[in-house]
Amino acid sequence: MRHARPPQRSRAALLGIMAPLAGAIVAGFTWGMITSASPNLPSASAGAPTSSAPVAAPSATAFPKPTTEAVAVPKAVAEEAPAPPENDIAADVVDDQDWGEPFVDDQWPIDEKGDGCAAPVWPAAAPGAPRVLLIGDSLFRNARGMLEESLAANGWVPTVRCWGAKGTDWGVGQVERARELEQLPSTVVLSFGTNDIWWLGIPMEDAVDQMMASLGTERDVYWVNLWYNQSAYDALPDPGPANDILEAKAAEYPNLHVIDFSSAFQGLASAGVDVGWTDGVHLNDTANALRTEIIVAALNN
Repeated sequence: MRHARPPQRSRAALLGIMAPLAGAIVAGFTWGMITSASPNLPSASAGAPTSSAPVAAPSATAFPKPTTEAVAVPKAVAEEAPAPPENDIAADVVDDQDWGEPFVDDQWPIDEKGDGCAAPVWPAAAPGAPRVLLIGDSLFRNARGMLEESLAANGWVPTVRCWGAKGTDWGVGQVERARELEQLPSTVVLSFGTNDIWWLGIPMEDAVDQMMASLGTERDVYWVNLWYNQSAYDALPDPGPANDILEAKAAEYPNLHVIDFSSAFQGLASAGVDVGWTDGVHLNDTANALRTEIIVAALNN
């Protein structure tokens, strides 16, 4: 059963959501204000939560509007939006199906190296329940449980397709598999780029164009930008240029929205909050909780 997609969020509308969050962080919005609404994130003095402690799902109002004047998120501005991709298919948007039981992808590979995720599940859901498909690398793998719990607590029906050390070429394959199963909803969240520009040799511009050509213009696509400790590995490139390209591409594709994890991470780190990494690339629990929070906040608005 196919259902009409909700009205598309405009680029300006999404920036209106993210600018107060990023601007409040830049302007000195206190960590205590975030933790008061989101008990899963610790105070600056608490340190990172232990991996054994459960992380509570945030409320739908996890990020209250700050009282300080927001600083606009820098963005590229295109004078004229380009024509939609030639292979766009309006009819492939599926938001829910009337299935009484969850569907598990029986073609999901066996994880022999410990890099992968468990098989993606298309959960049973009430008609009209908003579905979201998350496709990504190990950053989604390591926070999968937190993401699923938080999204469900906010009324979303999530399906996660993830695998460590993968890039957008693998991600496009996941889009096509979801399309084949009629499990490609009107909202998609992506976590790619680090492996593309690091060791897969895929330029960020090509990565975005490749993914957007596959997803088309009939759904909202949210892409979490990059942030890592460049000094952790000799070959890690500066994430700044890749993030600039992602912003510029969002100006070209009206349905592409950037979730600015980079600014959120740096803002809290500068305030003394223990956001960080376990190895320079993979996030600690505090940073995973922050990333989850801003993803859910973007989707809710």
